[in-house]
Parts: sequence; structure tokens; C-alpha cells
Amino acid sequence: MNRKKLTILESKAVGLSDGKKLDSAYRFVIYQDDKSKWIFAPEQSFNNEFNQFSGLPGWYLSTLSKDNPVKDELYIDMGQKWSVKGIRNAVNEALTRTK
Repeated sequence: MNRKKLTILESKAVGLSDGKKLDSAYRFVIYQDDKSKWIFAPEQSFNNEFNQFSGLPGWYLSTLSKDNPVKDELYIDMGQKWSVKGIRNAVNEALTRTK
């Protein structure tokens, strides 16, 4: 994956665990993969540095945008009930930026 051309989205991201807001900062980013397809990914701040989740490169923006309406929450780990909220606005922003 080519993350050199990473675009940080302005839409607010909120991390949740079992429905409760987490203290860590989260954000959404988009970037293109090796085939120029747009990838939408949440990132979490750890030690004041944002990082992608291990084993989770993200989702194809085209797949997320097919839901009508777009879901507002995606699970990072269903077993831990760990999710990120704010997806709907971020996907809409990403679609505008990738036109």
C-alpha cells in the first residue's frame, strides 16, 4: 500500500469500547492502494503519533459508500467491542475529496 500520499480527513472520529468513549485520539485517512483504488482507514494516536491498526489496512471507499445510508460506526475488533464512530461524515468527506 502506498501511504505516502495520505490525506487526513477533517471529520471527527471517536473510538468506543463496549459503547463507551475512549480517551485516545482517533482520525480518518484516505490513500490509494497500488491499483489506485481509494482506501478509507481509521487511525489511533499512541504516544502522540497516529498509526494504522495492525492487520487492518482499511476498507475500500467504494464499498463503504454503497451502503445507503452509510453506516456511522465500524468495528475494529468485534470480540473486544472496539469500534470507531463518525464514519458517515468521513465517508462523505472522502467522496468529495476523491472526485
